[in-house]
Amino acid sequence: MNCIDGIEGVAKKIIDTLYRTARDQGCDDSECIRCLRAAVEGAGSFVMNNREVVSDPSLLTKELYLYAKTLWLSSRNPATEEAKDPDEEYYGYYFDRIYHQQNYPL
Repeated sequence: MNCIDGIEGVAKKIIDTLYRTARDQGCDDSECIRCLRAAVEGAGSFVMNNREVVSDPSLLTKELYLYAKTLWLSSRNPATEEAKDPDEEYYGYYFDRIYHQQNYPL
């Protein structure tokens, strides 16, 4: 395992733990998503400041962002393919809006 794989694995575990903790404590969506964003940005900041670890830090940030979004969306979408949620696209927009703009969509 190389350094970037280790960093990505630890960051994903932190995202998992933050997500579970936010849900267990009854945090609202904005608090939960902000916590996930903090983990993604923290890992991104680390690799940005340690360029010898990875040549393109944005790849890690994108991967962790998608991981966090998928984790959050998984709690909103049914487990089976045939029972897709009609609001799946809206939930993706909802996550992105809170993640990037830190406010609820109107």
